[in-house]
Amino acid sequence: MSTYEVHAVGMVHDVTAHTYTIGSEGLKFIGSDGVTVAIFTTFDWMKLVPVTA
Repeated sequence: MSTYEVHAVGMVHDVTAHTYTIGSEGLKFIGSDGVTVAIFTTFDWMKLVPVTA
């Protein structure tokens, strides 16, 4: 699982997910079990947060 920061609706959201897709629904985050964790129909930017030890 990875953590992503997404800037949408004027604020930064932290999302933990296995992977993501960008398509007609928008930016969609998917958990390791295949379940949708979050969907952002519009967003300004997204970045992967580095893992800290």
